[in-house]
Amino acid sequence: MAQEQRTPKPARRAAHTGHAPDLDQLVTIREAAEQLGVNYATVRRYIASGRLTSYRLGPKMIRVNQADLDKLLAPIPTVVPKQSAPVKRPVKRAAKAAPKVVKQRRRKAPVEPEQD
Repeated sequence: MAQEQRTPKPARRAAHTGHAPDLDQLVTIREAAEQLGVNYATVRRYIASGRLTSYRLGPKMIRVNQADLDKLLAPIPTVVPKQSAPVKRPVKRAAKAAPKVVKQRRRKAPVEPEQD
C-alpha cells in the first residue's frame, strides 16, 4: 500500500495589529493579573478571547503590553442626572391600629427557703 503524503499545517499565529512595543513596557502574565486584581487564568482567558494582546518572546515566554492593561482599567463614564423637581412619593396610609400581642415569659416561682 502506498503511504499518503501529509502536507504540514501552517503554524497558528495571532493576528499582528501593529509593531511590537518596547521591552520595557511589557509585563508578565502574573504581573498583569496582580495589577488587574484578577487570577492568572483570567488574564490567560483575556488573551485567548482577544480582549488583551500578548507577545511571545520565546517558546514559553509571554508578555503583555502595559498600555493594553491601562486600557482595560479605563474608568466607566457615568451619566449625571439632570436637576429636576423632587420626586413626590405617595403617603403611606396608617394601618388600622391592631392590638400588639406581647409574648410574656413564664417566670419561675421564687424558691422559698425551708424552715426548720
